[in-house]
Amino acid sequence: MTIPQPIDTDPAARVCAVCGYVLEHIGSRDGSHVDEYVHLRSGANDHVIVPVKPSDIEYNKRCDFCDVLLDDPPWVVIADDFIYTAPAGQQWSPNLPVPRSRGNWAACAECGPLVRDHKWMTLAIRRKRQPTVTPAMMPALIQMYRDLQEHMHEVLPIGEWRQRHSVAE
Repeated sequence: MTIPQPIDTDPAARVCAVCGYVLEHIGSRDGSHVDEYVHLRSGANDHVIVPVKPSDIEYNKRCDFCDVLLDDPPWVVIADDFIYTAPAGQQWSPNLPVPRSRGNWAACAECGPLVRDHKWMTLAIRRKRQPTVTPAMMPALIQMYRDLQEHMHEVLPIGEWRQRHSVAE
């Protein structure tokens, strides 16, 4: 979830009306002008995607680390956009868009301090407890955290972030 540039400000941004997850925009296929979207979050591919503007529904706001549902993220991880590195000895599927991160990350009350204190293995173990995470996914998860470390600048409580950016609570 990108906090400084809310999803509503991106004209191509969409969420799924079925599950409420934020969708990844993959552009248009074969030069057509029809935008296409995919779920990149595991466990969300059990239905047909119905892309709608984020302002049209109450979409799932989740911690980007443990996936817990949030009303409002208590922590913001300030990060640049980046493309994820495939784990050692693996390649990304040519049938899917290259995984990437856009903007800042949201963190819950438990994960925010772990990110701030660089407790990456504790975060990975916390995420591994989620039913949608399999042991085979762990190398990619650990690599994702390595990539984030290289591109993050700061971890702030949401109130401090809003004060710096004059965002209403």
